[in-house]
Amino acid sequence: MRWAGPTGTMCLVESEVKNMIGEICVTPQTDGSARELIPELLAEIAGVGLRYDVGALGTSVEGDLDAILDAVRSIERRLAIENVERALIELRLQIEPHPETLEHQVAGMVARGAEANQRKVTPLRPGEP
Repeated sequence: MRWAGPTGTMCLVESEVKNMIGEICVTPQTDGSARELIPELLAEIAGVGLRYDVGALGTSVEGDLDAILDAVRSIERRLAIENVERALIELRLQIEPHPETLEHQVAGMVARGAEANQRKVTPLRPGEP
């Protein structure tokens, strides 16, 4: 695959990209609560065979790019079936040169947090640069 980029052309050989990490966030505009939609949308993600982890602001997914995009398409169709006329579907993808897993990402964040605690990083106060 080739994409034009700001610094030239980026090339990826499909066999090199096995699993990637993505995050899907759906914000439906409905009259009532959208909580009832969550199980149906998660079923769409599971239905394409993606591993997923539900977070406070979105759902992290792990799989190949085609499966992630299939999940987004399935979510869009499910919203239409549920008569949601307006929604925002956000997709963020992490492209890495090696296969990635959800566990690897979480472990890395935990390790970085532990390092920061050992260095006694002082949080900024409001108004400080």
